[in-house]
Amino acid sequence: MVRPGATGGHGLVAWGLSVAGAAALATWRTRRTQADLRRRLRTSEEQARLVFEGSPIGMALLTLDGRFVRANRAMCRSVGFTEGELVGRTFEAIRHEDDRAPDDDQVQRCMAGEIEGYAIERRYRRRDGHEVFARLNVVLVRDGYGEPAHFLVQMLDVSDEHAAAASLAASEARFTAMVEHGSDLIAIIDGAGELVYASPAYRTVLGYDPAVLTGRPLHDDVHPDDREGVMELGALLTETPGGSVTAQFRFRHADGTWRWVEATMTNRLDDPAVG
Repeated sequence: MVRPGATGGHGLVAWGLSVAGAAALATWRTRRTQADLRRRLRTSEEQARLVFEGSPIGMALLTLDGRFVRANRAMCRSVGFTEGELVGRTFEAIRHEDDRAPDDDQVQRCMAGEIEGYAIERRYRRRDGHEVFARLNVVLVRDGYGEPAHFLVQMLDVSDEHAAAASLAASEARFTAMVEHGSDLIAIIDGAGELVYASPAYRTVLGYDPAVLTGRPLHDDVHPDDREGVMELGALLTETPGGSVTAQFRFRHADGTWRWVEATMTNRLDDPAVG
């Protein structure tokens, strides 16, 4: 109990002031913390925006029903539309008419939490009508409560890869047509001198089934009197990457007779496509 006039009254006043001061300090600290959080949030959002806009890979944010909300510059370049023209459109609207198989199963698995996302390769139509081959990575974005909010799509234009693959396939088809129907004998021999490929002409010219020759040393069918010279040429050629030599020698026909042949041999051991 504090008596009137005693110093305890001043103590109560001082105590009251200290409580008020502590409350003010707590309020100031709370406001400062909130301001700091807002500043950090703005910084994080700005960094995310810069990454989104500056990415060399096409990126888009879609609603859960597949409509554009945002699209970065790389995405717009790939499909030929501005962001304003894309917003509100469905992603299906830019898909190639022959490549619109739905990926509903993958979407549902994302929504159910079974997978975080999926990858798919499809063709798309640019605004000018040209088709684009693209590889997509689709990721489900959830909100702060863990509920599905948006889909983030990353789109990588792989049209050049497809064009290169098509060109290679055409080149291989032409080479195969020339080799399979040509009259010249064409063989691929490994570093040990064993046949790894013999063209069909071996059957018509020398009477051998090409499959029978595969895996056996080529020099086994060279005439004994010519064999040493051919092997010496082969040894020299092995030491000359990209070099070529031409030689004439006798080669055994399947019927046991000998046929003179002229062979041009080229060292392609350093070429991984030939070896």
